[in-house]
Amino acid sequence: ILSLTFCCSFLLVNSSTAQDQDRVTEIETRLRVLDRLIQTKPYSLQKEVDSLRIESRELGSVRNRIMASLVLSKSYELQKDYTSAYAYIDSAFAIAESSDYDALDYMLNYRKGFTLIQQGENARAIESLNVARDIAEAAGNEGARAQAILNLGAAYTKLGDLQKAISALDEAGNIYRATDDQRG
Repeated sequence: ILSLTFCCSFLLVNSSTAQDQDRVTEIETRLRVLDRLIQTKPYSLQKEVDSLRIESRELGSVRNRIMASLVLSKSYELQKDYTSAYAYIDSAFAIAESSDYDALDYMLNYRKGFTLIQQGENARAIESLNVARDIAEAAGNEGARAQAILNLGAAYTKLGDLQKAISALDEAGNIYRATDDQRG
């Protein structure tokens, strides 16, 4: 699972006061920390993340609302509650779509695909992972592209399409080797 730091770009947040902007920045920083800590305490940190999500809504921070939804999704994935994880991914998509916010499109599609694989929805996972792959390719982010392709290989394997699975896994391995990534 990729961290949120990997895919977040720095965007200005429209807030009414400097104090609001400072709080939005504090929340973003805390969400980044929680994104890392959630690996070790997926259940115990959910309340804090949810309260930051609610505060972000009150402050009008679309980005932080999406980030909080993704952290909550990861928490539920770690607990193997893929239904709840998917619900938070859907929430993040809805927030992004209603706000024309596309800075996290790669992460949203990647996480959606990953979660759908866990739920056994491999055909739907392939759709999301293809979108994530295309976004990473357009951005020139080879590591993210390889990660999406690697998960495409997993989805194809679970569908029993071994030819496509092998092709995807070979492609991901080639990208990792070309970028000196240890996974190659």
